[in-house]
Amino acid sequence: MDSCDLLRRAASSMSGPAAYSARSTALVCLPTMAAYSVTQALERANCRLRSGAMFCARGDASVLADAKARVCRVVGFPHLDLWEWVAKPTWQDVRHAFQKAALAPRAEEADAR
Repeated sequence: MDSCDLLRRAASSMSGPAAYSARSTALVCLPTMAAYSVTQALERANCRLRSGAMFCARGDASVLADAKARVCRVVGFPHLDLWEWVAKPTWQDVRHAFQKAALAPRAEEADAR
């Protein structure tokens, strides 16, 4: 899975107001309907279930870092938590940012042009 896939997966998890809370302090690996923040949404999308187990296996840390960097470039803030604190996005804004970041070219590809 690359960062675009991760962002699409995270965007699909933003399916309603119950799926997002800018002030969530809960752990990342919670039941499906628990609300979570932007950072937790990306971390959660980066996890995958091990077959036959309820524990989440962590995905690639570099893919997660690239996905976070893409969203930061799209929203124009240096950190996702700062974006949440200042802009107070709705769940639709978060889903749109994830979708837009998934379509945006990588920084290396943009610099090469």
